[in-house]
Amino acid sequence: MAQLRERFKSTIGNTLTAFRQLSAQLATTPSSPEVVETLRRELHRVRGTAGSYGFHAASELAARLEERAVRWTREPTLEPGERSRIIQHFANALELAFRVEDTPSGEITDHRTLVLVDVPDHLSEPIRAEAGLRGYRIASLSLAQASLSVLREIEPHVIAVPVSQYPRVAEICWSIGVPLIILEERERAQRTPLVPAPVGGMVSVDVTSGVAPVFEVAERLVLRSSWTGATILALDDDPSILAMVRFILEGPDVRVVTLEDPTRLREEIDRVLPTLLLLDISMPGFSGIDIARTLREDDALRDLPIVMLSSEIDSASRAAAHEAGADEFVPKPIVALELKARVQARLERHRLARLADGLHPVTGLPMLTRSQNDAEDALRAIRDRDGRYTIAVIRPVGGEAAGDAAAAWLRESHRIATALRASAPMIGYFEGTGMIAVFDRQAERASELLNSLALGTTPETAWKAGIVDGESLPEEDFAALRRAAEEALDVALRADGEHVHRWQRDEAMLAPDVIVVEDDPALSDMLQYALRATGFTYRAFGNGRVALDHLLQVKVGTKRPFVLLDVDLPGLDGYSLHEQLRVQRPGDFHVVFLTVHASESDQLRALRSGAMDYITKPINLRVLMAKMSTWMEARGRL
Repeated sequence: MAQLRERFKSTIGNTLTAFRQLSAQLATTPSSPEVVETLRRELHRVRGTAGSYGFHAASELAARLEERAVRWTREPTLEPGERSRIIQHFANALELAFRVEDTPSGEITDHRTLVLVDVPDHLSEPIRAEAGLRGYRIASLSLAQASLSVLREIEPHVIAVPVSQYPRVAEICWSIGVPLIILEERERAQRTPLVPAPVGGMVSVDVTSGVAPVFEVAERLVLRSSWTGATILALDDDPSILAMVRFILEGPDVRVVTLEDPTRLREEIDRVLPTLLLLDISMPGFSGIDIARTLREDDALRDLPIVMLSSEIDSASRAAAHEAGADEFVPKPIVALELKARVQARLERHRLARLADGLHPVTGLPMLTRSQNDAEDALRAIRDRDGRYTIAVIRPVGGEAAGDAAAAWLRESHRIATALRASAPMIGYFEGTGMIAVFDRQAERASELLNSLALGTTPETAWKAGIVDGESLPEEDFAALRRAAEEALDVALRADGEHVHRWQRDEAMLAPDVIVVEDDPALSDMLQYALRATGFTYRAFGNGRVALDHLLQVKVGTKRPFVLLDVDLPGLDGYSLHEQLRVQRPGDFHVVFLTVHASESDQLRALRSGAMDYITKPINLRVLMAKMSTWMEARGRL
């Protein structure tokens, strides 16, 4: 869910740009019905989705302005000269509202903590006010109070200090790996030169004109991923060092694998798929520097973070380690806080670099948009050379997982990808934990390979796959092939003892448990996440007409599927879609409306026409999924 929230936050800039463009259009054509209707639809979208993701202030702002946009539609002469200015002010207010990270429905969020050390009142008061808007907690300490033990207890995300006191605080920040913001109120030319901290980061911020930049910098500095799924491989000839490393770094979501024999390193790398390598620089008969240099010559390990451990701390040893490809150099004897901070900082840099390339931060597999693009490119390349191809969709049996199960699935998905590299030109993630692969071989051989891999799973890592080959759908585009593979996966998930199912034409269009009809991609993502986490099969559509065409063709068994249906849809609105289903497929679907239209007349209209329920946005996922589970259990009787 956190990943979905981050994705939604990344689209906020596009939302603000859209409103500012609409403001510009209203400045020249204030009475254009097309522009006003586009505005209303965009406000409607933000109203429902922002609230569902926990941005309640933004949702309420959009709701109030949506009412005004509806009046503009009904009364073209109302406020024509003010419309552009109103939308511009709204966009500015919305930008501020999006900074407020309210707690998402059904979710507990820890606010970030900013510690102010010896910050004078004329700065601390506006910082406190701004912190309330941005979801930060503030703790104020005097310089005497800012001891290592006190700061460890507070567990700050970032520390701010006046420039005059920063030398006395920087060492503590370095020790605990926390970023430091230096507050300056002087002209740039007069600023104090800063000595960069080796860990955690240290940035000077000019607060002469206001404190907002403090939080803009803090947002960048405190980007910290959990270590969920990370595997750290430590190679050292001293068992006591390995025991210490495991004690310092291992936790509920992090696995530490230790190794004393350098000759088994490559074998162990292939087996455990480490996220980071801790490497001793001097072992009997082996040089860590030579090992690092050899690893860097392998394309598959070129970006593997390497942290060197050594009792040789002279400048020549450090230079040789970095020249060989080491990312960090940690001296022995090991200081626990330093090692943990350096490893965490290196993992974070690695994470950000991979995310920028569209790759999963732990496994390095393509994610989301990149998976889609890479899969289409791979399919096109195979077709261009008249080759055989198969599309496979893989999903863990238990749906979305957390904690140890999530870490286990990451390792399992990496194992799958490694085993498939020789026969699948492309494999990556899509729809959360699910995977998609394009094979350059027939379905029979792809199925044999997947079945052999599935036999080695445990209850924690169990998965199933659906496959479709080019012989079954020779002229179809990638979207159709993927949809067919998902239909096959639905059959596999419902079957006991079958790991891999091949798509059959006579099984095509079997209805999943739930069909989502929602035109807002962010809200659709949220609903799909919840359905995956609960273990339901589903399909999603963003256009009312396309969804109706599918619903009229889909095959329904003895247990009727549920349709989660928005009202404001492109192509065909939700009420009309529901009416068509009542006429053409009576009794085949349970329809649940999800909409921001909360009036009594709207609810009665839907319920009297046969809808099972009418749920208003913003959506509380826990409540919705609790209802879904109850309905699923009872749907044979409904």
